[in-house]
Amino acid sequence: MGSIVLLAEAAEAIDTIGNGLDALFATGMSPADDRDAIQWITELETLSRRVAAAQTGLVAVIDRDNLHAADGHASAKVMVRHHAKLSEGDAKARTQVAAACRDLPDVAEAWQAGQVGASQMRVIGEVHANPRVRPEMEARQLRLLDDAKPMSARRSAQT
Repeated sequence: MGSIVLLAEAAEAIDTIGNGLDALFATGMSPADDRDAIQWITELETLSRRVAAAQTGLVAVIDRDNLHAADGHASAKVMVRHHAKLSEGDAKARTQVAAACRDLPDVAEAWQAGQVGASQMRVIGEVHANPRVRPEMEARQLRLLDDAKPMSARRSAQT
């Protein structure tokens, strides 16, 4: 399978997601009751997390393949910051999460499945950026996930 075919498949997948969101907006978001509202919240949050994981994965590929250089950018972080119109902090966090996912495949898999929140992943990326703790994080991925999955955003911000 050539890269052009993969690009077409990826473009089709992105179009499908976009069309799905268009349909969601067209039908309106109108939960029937509190239980339905909770289901809406969790379903949309899971989708949001999965999209964020895809954004992070893209940063990793841009970095790995040095794709930022042809565009004249010094790094994947700079390229993504510029084209996605991100703040420096958001671009740095996305880059740190991409690096953590590279070294922590169980964490990356949970992120892609929408089981871990963006706030928790940001903390994981920030901690992983410290080279002294990386080996310990790699050795304890499952424990890290057990701690991160139920953690609230407020709690992850305090760690």
